[in-house]
Amino acid sequence: GINAEYGGWAMSRRRQFWFKILIMFIACNPFFMVFYVYDGIGALAPAFDEKGIDIEQVGQLYLAYSLSTSIMIFVIGVLIDKLGLNVMILATNIPVCVGTALVFIGGSYSHPNFWIIAVGRTLSGFGESLLACQQTVMGKWFKGYWLSVVFSFSNIWGQTGTASNFTFTISK
Repeated sequence: GINAEYGGWAMSRRRQFWFKILIMFIACNPFFMVFYVYDGIGALAPAFDEKGIDIEQVGQLYLAYSLSTSIMIFVIGVLIDKLGLNVMILATNIPVCVGTALVFIGGSYSHPNFWIIAVGRTLSGFGESLLACQQTVMGKWFKGYWLSVVFSFSNIWGQTGTASNFTFTISK
């Protein structure tokens, strides 16, 4: 039987289940990306060491990411309430994409440019703010039992991004 409506579509319980699984997977994908980008520097540290960026500078690159995250996550939370969720999802995705591109460009030289990578890491730190947007989406789409499931899955999927980075990133 049909017992619920989603966006004006009547769905059976079985279709509701698969629809929730699909939405959960889509909503959790940014977690994979953010964790993958965050730990990219750690996976590439051996290659950077060979090219002249020492372990202290790698620590500074983690710091650049973490500082921008610490500041922006609060600001983005307020802006979600003021400007709306859709605007802020776009506004947080753009710096993450630009920052990731800068990290790639700065690290792709035979002698990596530390400052380009640092600016890229700072912009990539906005990715954690993107997660605040995604958690808001999850809170709107899921209730009760499903909310716990989707938050758990998002953490698992994010850690899978970290594991994938250290497994598949070629550092030499």
